[in-house]
Amino acid sequence: MAGGLDGAMNGSTDPFVHHPELRGQIADPDTSFLRRTSLDALAERLKAEGLSVDWWYSDEAREALRHRALADLGELLGEAGRVAAHRLGVVLGRAGIAAAELDLVALCRAAAAEAERAAPRPAAPDAGPGMPSRIVLDLPAGDLRVQADDKLLRFILGNLLSNALKYSPDGGEVRLALHATTQALALSVADPGIGIPPEDLPRLFEPFHRGRNVGTLPGTGLGLAIVRKAVDLHGGHIEVDSTPGAGTRFVVTLPRHGAWPGS
Repeated sequence: MAGGLDGAMNGSTDPFVHHPELRGQIADPDTSFLRRTSLDALAERLKAEGLSVDWWYSDEAREALRHRALADLGELLGEAGRVAAHRLGVVLGRAGIAAAELDLVALCRAAAAEAERAAPRPAAPDAGPGMPSRIVLDLPAGDLRVQADDKLLRFILGNLLSNALKYSPDGGEVRLALHATTQALALSVADPGIGIPPEDLPRLFEPFHRGRNVGTLPGTGLGLAIVRKAVDLHGGHIEVDSTPGAGTRFVVTLPRHGAWPGS
């Protein structure tokens, strides 16, 4: 750029001198060389793109920078997610499974009660302390003794139930069911909530990933990643079936034995 910023300071028509916030900075003797060099480099870059320096201050530039910043943020979060997933696997994998005999029916009842206490009530005229429980239980009669990690199962159930309540902001019943065979245990949590867009399902269990329809509902995007790892450590698997606007159903299937891969 002919004359650069030196020419601008001597009364040229260089656009930089028409922005007061830059003029004082350029004249600062302690930083003038660095700023002059940086701004000249910016001007040359813009010129190479066929743009004027004034473009830098336009609405178009701000929008372009916003999109670039969002793209950079997406890359950053993607990398952070990969690091978090690795660390999560290392931490839980190192801890392994602390298997012990427990009553799974009692654990389901306790997890449901805790999720109910912690969840905000839906914004409805009859919402209040005396409002019936939103979580409906479909559990075997009596107890069901199994070998499993109490803390990990509590986390699995707690996360799925709290999500079901949170993502059903208009109310409705959340159903927790437990079915057992001699070979496997199946835990399911179903809600009538906002559902999950099909585009988000492939990445649902990745750290930091959240559905594009969650709006202002709070969350970190880490809970389901931990749930899947906890299920993996038990040698099981988790499946999800969801329809936007109609609700979601998670099914966790665990082998009914004590030889856990993580033990």
